[in-house]
Amino acid sequence: MLAERLKEVRLNAGASRRDAAIAMGVSDAAYGYFEQGLKTPSFAVLKRFAEHFNVSLDYLAEREVVNADKSEEG
Repeated sequence: MLAERLKEVRLNAGASRRDAAIAMGVSDAAYGYFEQGLKTPSFAVLKRFAEHFNVSLDYLAEREVVNADKSEEG
């Protein structure tokens, strides 16, 4: 679920909810709704989050199980 992935990525980065909200360009309350699954962020907002926390949109959408660096594949 997207809400769980947002929280997982944020916590793995050691970021606060406020940090995530700033990265997404939304209010603290809006980010809280996203992380609780009460609202869904727009594509543009998700893209900013993914870029800031260096994860793919596929990973956030749970289409990618592992967030691996593709350049290390051999």
